[in-house]
Amino acid sequence: MAGVSVALKMDALRSLSVSELTEKLAENRLALARAKFDHAVTKLERTSNLKDLRKNIARILTLLQQKKGEA
Repeated sequence: MAGVSVALKMDALRSLSVSELTEKLAENRLALARAKFDHAVTKLERTSNLKDLRKNIARILTLLQQKKGEA
């Protein structure tokens, strides 16, 4: 999972713009797809990364909804 930090903090995400959040969302979705494929083919060292990526995606989607509600 090059380039994508597994655990994103809400404070760090809140400071991002909508376009940056959308970019992070795409990165995390791609990283999750790759991790799922890697897990299907071979064993992952840390399967908790899958859970962390799903949570990151949910956090980003929540913030995007909040920011759309403010506008």
